[in-house]
Amino acid sequence: METKSWKEIKDSVYGKKGTERRDKLDRDFESFKIGLLLRKAREWNSLKKVDKF
Repeated sequence: METKSWKEIKDSVYGKKGTERRDKLDRDFESFKIGLLLRKAREWNSLKKVDKF
């Protein structure tokens, strides 16, 4: 059984970098990471999530 890297798996499942599906995956993942960083900062500062108007 051959071991594949994460990049190879993403290429085979979502397409090569630059394709629409892969770009969407990368954008969504970046948004997710930013959300986690914001949550961690709020928790660290003991702040609550601001409700939208």
